Amino acid sequence: SFRFVVRGTAPANAPNDGWDVIEVIAQGTLPGARRLSNIDTAAIWVESPPNPVQSGLSIFKAFSAEEGPSPRESILVTIRYANSNTEASGKRDFTILDRIPEGFAFVPGSARWSVTGGAPLTDATGGDPAGIAFDFGATRPGWLQAVIGTLGAGDKGELTFRMNVLPGIAAGRVLSNVAQYTWTDGLGNVLATRETNAATYRVTGTIDLTLTGERIPLAEPGSTVVFTNVLANRGTIGETFDITLSGSTFPQGTTLALLQADGTTPLADTNGNGIPDTGPVGAGNAYRIVVRAVLPATTPPGEYRVTKTAVASTAPSRRASDDDIVAAVASRCRIQLTPDNEAQSAWGRRVTYAHFLENRGNCEEPVRVVVGFIADSQPGWTSAAYIDNTVAGGASIPGAVDPTDTPIVTGWTATLPPGQGLRILVEVVAPPAAAKAGAKALVETNRTTLTIESDSGGALRVVDTTMIDDQATGVTPVDVLRNFTTDTYQVPTLWAVLGGDAWLRADAPSCNAAPGAIETRTIVITGPGGEREEVTATETGADTGVFLAPRLPVRAPPVAAGDATLQGRAFDVMDAEILGCGRRIATTITLTEPVGVVFDSATNEGVAGAAVTLRAASGGQCGSPVAMPGNPATTDGSGRYAFPDAPPGSYCVSVVPPNGYAAPSRVPWFQLAAGRNLVVSGATAGGSYGNAFATSGNGIVVDVPVDPAAQSGLFVQKSASRAVVDLGGFVDYTVRVRNGTGNALGGDGVRLVDDLPAGFAFVAGSARSPGTTLAAPANAGPRLVFGLGPMSRGEERTVTYRVRVGPGAMQGDGVNRVQASFTAGGATTLSNVATAKVEVQGGVFSDRGFLLGKVFLDCNANGVQDAGEAGVPGVRLLIEDGTWVVTDGEGRYSFYGLSNRSHTLKVDATTLPAGARLAPISARHLGDAGSRLVDLKAGEMHRGDFAVSGCAPAVADAVKERARAIGNGDSLASLAGAQLATDARVVPDVKALPASGVIAPPGAPGSSPALTDPAGSSRTSPYAQVLEVPGAARPTP
Repeated sequence: SFRFVVRGTAPANAPNDGWDVIEVIAQGTLPGARRLSNIDTAAIWVESPPNPVQSGLSIFKAFSAEEGPSPRESILVTIRYANSNTEASGKRDFTILDRIPEGFAFVPGSARWSVTGGAPLTDATGGDPAGIAFDFGATRPGWLQAVIGTLGAGDKGELTFRMNVLPGIAAGRVLSNVAQYTWTDGLGNVLATRETNAATYRVTGTIDLTLTGERIPLAEPGSTVVFTNVLANRGTIGETFDITLSGSTFPQGTTLALLQADGTTPLADTNGNGIPDTGPVGAGNAYRIVVRAVLPATTPPGEYRVTKTAVASTAPSRRASDDDIVAAVASRCRIQLTPDNEAQSAWGRRVTYAHFLENRGNCEEPVRVVVGFIADSQPGWTSAAYIDNTVAGGASIPGAVDPTDTPIVTGWTATLPPGQGLRILVEVVAPPAAAKAGAKALVETNRTTLTIESDSGGALRVVDTTMIDDQATGVTPVDVLRNFTTDTYQVPTLWAVLGGDAWLRADAPSCNAAPGAIETRTIVITGPGGEREEVTATETGADTGVFLAPRLPVRAPPVAAGDATLQGRAFDVMDAEILGCGRRIATTITLTEPVGVVFDSATNEGVAGAAVTLRAASGGQCGSPVAMPGNPATTDGSGRYAFPDAPPGSYCVSVVPPNGYAAPSRVPWFQLAAGRNLVVSGATAGGSYGNAFATSGNGIVVDVPVDPAAQSGLFVQKSASRAVVDLGGFVDYTVRVRNGTGNALGGDGVRLVDDLPAGFAFVAGSARSPGTTLAAPANAGPRLVFGLGPMSRGEERTVTYRVRVGPGAMQGDGVNRVQASFTAGGATTLSNVATAKVEVQGGVFSDRGFLLGKVFLDCNANGVQDAGEAGVPGVRLLIEDGTWVVTDGEGRYSFYGLSNRSHTLKVDATTLPAGARLAPISARHLGDAGSRLVDLKAGEMHRGDFAVSGCAPAVADAVKERARAIGNGDSLASLAGAQLATDARVVPDVKALPASGVIAPPGAPGSSPALTDPAGSSRTSPYAQVLEVPGAARPTP
């Protein structure tokens, strides 16, 4: 503050009771500085003044303005008093009375007392600070009264309040105001009421105004509407009017501006009160005010208005308002799909393009896709479209295809309100290199066309061009805005690391409007919490079309818009757009903590369960692991890992990926899906590829690609319902598939490839998995391909199906082979090959012969078994190749499956009862009763009996003993019981049993399985994966 004294000399001939004023004016030297003034008033008395100092009291009254317009607001009234410092000057109940005169109005709540520091005094009685009692209109209507309880020697102070000059007072009139006062002295005497000097205000003129707005009948959405308003000064003096806008019903995004009459110059603040104003407007003059409204293209049809208010700066009560109105906004539907893109990829790799479907009109837009909405120009290429969803908490990666995105399929529909839009991602996958084998240099360009149908815009199309050149190292996309990991602008990323920096670069020929000049463009970044930053991107040179923005620090909240720093929390999504390029060029940036990600080089998805070790590096060589908490780290479900405590230095990151992946990656970084935080120094070199790198101490931010590889742990097992089958019969196969890889097998899922033996045919509709029917295989055979779909970790599935055995089966080996496979990222995982063998026999279609007969006691030697002549059990018979059988309990035997020729049948005499002697009963014995000649023809059944001559008692008793052994449960009886028992093993047709064998008790070598043996047991061991049917036994010479 600055204090100074104003001194004046009264003239010698000044009249008694004369007075004069001195106005002190202060104004700053800067343009537009405020002008302040103060009035000093002096009274001159030649004789004793009419208000003599009573025991040393002086009192004086003044207005802050001595003249001005009518109306005028807030004139300050000051009543200043001072008590003498003599010993006898003490006073009490010092009372000041002031009647508000005609032409003035008291401003409620404006009274203050300097002794209490300017605290407000209440207009009603009571509630005032200690030492004073103040009211207005309570004690006497129209009067203010202040009673100060005690005035000590030397006490002084000021009572102030404000009055408004009322409108309608004629120019030249002088308004006067006089206060009254009294007190009680120390002796109890009450001083008669006295008056202060008169304070006056001379009216110099009147203030009044009118304001007229404009109504525009029709406007187009997206247009600029100009309203011309007329302010007329209806007063008698010049005045400055403040102009404000309020009550706008125009839609969000409308830009309103107050302009001068030329329609381009903004309305200035000439009086320095922070509000645009007209500047001085002379009495009777008019001033044109232009209101400009820039409507968004999405402005819905309807009526819109905004209210303007003009306020006299010296008399704020004098104001006028009117509305500017757009009576109607036309309906204009407009929708667009942008932009076309181009990039380079590699064989077997995928690339993702971003598009914007935006409703730029003011009506709702239904959109849809139909058959063939996405197509590729080259054979073997595949593509898919997705709605890019943003999910809180990091579950999604805006700008990249992830599981939260919605696939667009034929029949998809949506309705976009005005101003709304969708970010659409197109993922293009090139065919594997094997599909192009044979070419020396592989160069190919594929164009992917996405078509979306709309009601107003018809078919909207964008084309993404993907180039493959095995001799090129990369191409720069055009008309894109990207964020990069460092100021080298080498590796683009979708992320910005908290504590780090964002580096924005636009490769945008569309922004190059003046080829011969270095241009600038504004990049606007918006985000949650009101974050909004505008940075200027400068072209790197004339006609380059490359614009670089300055470094943008990335920090945690609080958010302060416009501070050239991106602020937010992890996983906040920022939208960035470069303006002034004739088309939309935009991107998204997601904030992240300082972490790294291990990701699939083919699908770009995070890889969980990878072991990441941080190693010290020196001289570009990787050393031992760094001793620090959390090292090594294991990636979470999103593939993230973190080493937040790593100090600045040189490091290496080594990765041991889970089953199904290999590290380091062999895929060049520029062929990976864009958007990762890669640290690279070459195509497959740098921190992301296991080499040394340096860090500044803001954590380890190194994303590491790993390549899909064949997995171990996919198993299959196969079994057949029958070990032997006749032509024309059926066999049911069961295949068990188990995912023991430790990973979920998603994507296209697991395929089961089953190769049927020759002559076996799949029965349509018979393929089943528990609880469901499987879709028919890709073809009817002999190779069957079943799609099992995704399999979760550790999941096991069972597939059953039936086949028919056809005539050609006799020429095959009867072995069915099956294998499961899973393909992801160009790597195929194969299971073991499981087999099941079935023996095929001709059955009723066989051309083989049958030989049956019996060995019996011929007591009467007539060559025929008569009643009472028993069969001889336990006799072995052989044919010429050593095949043998043993007669049953009634002496019967049979051979089957014999070739069509002559055979020699012979009885093993050692197995006859002691003393038994055979007798010839047919010429085919050729004189030897123990042998017989058999001539078989195709499919013939031949009979050959043998007779034991006579019925010697010893022989008959031996036969009876053998027969009785069956009934007593001996070896032969037990064997018969085992054949009749039911168990869980595969039981072939009885005709498929071996044509030779021995009588043996259960559990003996070569016997049938016992009833207590495990289900599926064979003669000597449980059934193996390939079921073999034992051949006929041969005797040992």
